[in-house]
Amino acid sequence: MSEYDIFVSYRRDGGVAEADRIASRLRNRGYRVFFDGDSIGSEDFETKIAVSIRASTDVLVLLTPGALDRCITDPEHDYVGREIAYAMELGKNIVPVMAEGFKYPEGLPRALEPFKKINAGDTVNFSKPQAIEQMLEFKISKGYFKSAPPKKAAAETPEKVVVVKPREQNRFGWLGAAALVVAGVLGFAIYELRSTDDAEPEKPEIRQPEPPPTGTPGGTNAVTVDVPLPPTPPKPPKPAILPDDFTSFENAEISSFAKSKCFGDHEKLRDMENKTIEIKLKIRQAQEAGNSEAEARETNRLEAYRAEAGKIRKAIKNSFFGVNEKPAAHTVARGERLATIAKKLGCTKAALVEANPGVSDATLRVGQTLKVPESARGAAAPRDEDDEVFIPGEKTTYEVGAGDYSAAAIAAKLGCTEAALRAANPGVNFSGLSRGEVLNIPKGGPR
Repeated sequence: MSEYDIFVSYRRDGGVAEADRIASRLRNRGYRVFFDGDSIGSEDFETKIAVSIRASTDVLVLLTPGALDRCITDPEHDYVGREIAYAMELGKNIVPVMAEGFKYPEGLPRALEPFKKINAGDTVNFSKPQAIEQMLEFKISKGYFKSAPPKKAAAETPEKVVVVKPREQNRFGWLGAAALVVAGVLGFAIYELRSTDDAEPEKPEIRQPEPPPTGTPGGTNAVTVDVPLPPTPPKPPKPAILPDDFTSFENAEISSFAKSKCFGDHEKLRDMENKTIEIKLKIRQAQEAGNSEAEARETNRLEAYRAEAGKIRKAIKNSFFGVNEKPAAHTVARGERLATIAKKLGCTKAALVEANPGVSDATLRVGQTLKVPESARGAAAPRDEDDEVFIPGEKTTYEVGAGDYSAAAIAAKLGCTEAALRAANPGVNFSGLSRGEVLNIPKGGPR
C-alpha cells in the first residue's frame, strides 16, 4: 500500500495558495496528500521529494501561468520539471490541473514532451469560490485519479422496537411458559447423555512384548541406522519496504531524479553517441571497401566527437557528484559533531580526523576551522570508464554506464525496442539502474 495517494506539484511563484487549497480539499475527501508546504520537516528536501513521489499513486501537477517557463531557462534548478520527469519515468498517474491564462511554452526539453499530450480537461478559474470543488468533483467522477479515498463507515441503523398490543400480552405469556418447559426437558436430556459419556471405559490389558534373543535382528547385536529427517523448508523472507542501508536506497532509487538536474546535457550526449555509432559504421564500410581516404576522414570525425562527448560527461559528473563545489575548510557551527560534519562534507569520519590530527568531539569548539579532506573536495573527479560507444551486433551483454538513466535510453543505444530489452532482462528494476550493472542484449540484433 502506498504511503500517499496524491503528490501535489506546483510552482511557488503564483501557485502556492491554490495548491494549498487543493491539498486541503483532497484531504477533506479522505485522500492522503503530500504537499511540501506542510509535509516536509527538518530533512533533506530533494530526498524527501523523490521518496514521496515514489510512494504516491497519483501526481497532481498545478499549471499556473508561467509554471513551466523555468524548465527552459534554468532546467538544472527547476524542481517542477524534475518532479514531472521523475513521475513519468516511474510510470505514475499524472493529473494536470490547468489554471486560466496558462499556455505551454515553446522549446520544452525532450523529457517533458510526453507531458503535453496528457489531457488536462477544462481550465479552472480559481477566483470563483466553488471552482476547486467543481474541478475535483469532475475529475474524481471521470476517473482521473487511480487512488480512491477510504470508504466511510456506514451509518448505524436504529434498532427496531417491537410494541406489544395489550390483547396480545396473554398470548405471549403462554408462549414464554411453553418455551421454558421445552428448554428444561432438553437440558435434562443433555445432562444424562454427558454423564454417560464421562464414565471411564474398561481399559484392555496390554502385554509388553518380550525382548528379541541376542544375535537376532533387533537384538543387542543389531545395527542401528539413523534415518535423517527431511529438512525444514526455510521461511520466506518478509518483504522490506526500504533497504536497511538508506545510502544504497538513495543511490539506487534517487539516482535518476538527481541526474535529471542536467537532463539537457544527457540529451546532447545521447545525440552525440548516435552520431558516433553512425561514424563507426561508416568506418567499417570504408574498411570493407578498401577506401583508406574515407576511413581516415571518418576516423578524425570520430576522435572529435569522442572528445566532445568526454567534455559533456565530465560536466554531468561535476554537476551530479558536486565536484569542486565544497570549500577547502569548514567552520564548526553550534550543535555539530565530527560525524555530522563528515556526512555534510560527503566523507567518512576517519578521513576527517586524518585530515585534522588531534581533533575529537571533546575538543571541538564553535567557530573552529577544520580542513576538508581531498576526497570530499572533489579534487579527483570520477574517471569515465565507458569512453567507447556501443555498436549493435558486437556483444551479447551490455554494461550500464553513466548516461543510461532509463530503459528507453538504453534501448535506443542498443538499437532495439524497450519492450524487447525488458523481456530479455526479467526481474531487472530499470527505475533504479546502477552503474556497472550487466544487461542481456535482446536476440535478433537491431530493430
